[in-house]
Amino acid sequence: MVPTQMRALVVKDRWLNNVDELSVSTIPVPKVDAGNVLVRIEAVGVNFFDTLLVTGKYQFKPAFPFIPGSEFAGVVVARASDVDDFNIGDRVFGGGFTGAYAEYISAPSVNIVRMPDRLSFEEA
Repeated sequence: MVPTQMRALVVKDRWLNNVDELSVSTIPVPKVDAGNVLVRIEAVGVNFFDTLLVTGKYQFKPAFPFIPGSEFAGVVVARASDVDDFNIGDRVFGGGFTGAYAEYISAPSVNIVRMPDRLSFEEA
C-alpha cells in the first residue's frame, strides 16, 4: 500500500546558497497522471546539475516549490491505467529534470527503464 505522505528535499521559496541548505519536508505522495508510473525510490544520483539547479544557476529554473534530483532507481508501486509496459514490483531506473530527492516519484513511463537483475539500485 502506498502512503499518502512522503519525505522529500524541497526547495521551497528561494534559491539556495548551496545544497547543504536542503532540508527534509513531509509532503503528499505525487499522483500518478496518465502515462506515468509511481516509483518508490531506493537510490538517487547526486550530481553537479542538481547543485546548479538548487542555487538558480542552471538555465532551466523550475517554479517554487520543487524537489531536486534528476536520477533515481527504485520499484514501481503504481501505474496509470494507460501504462502497460511496466508492472507493480518492477525494478526500474530513470531520470528527468526534478523530483528524485524524495521517497516516491511519479515519472513518465517513457523516462524509465527496467533494471537488469545483476544491478543494485545504487549501481543503476
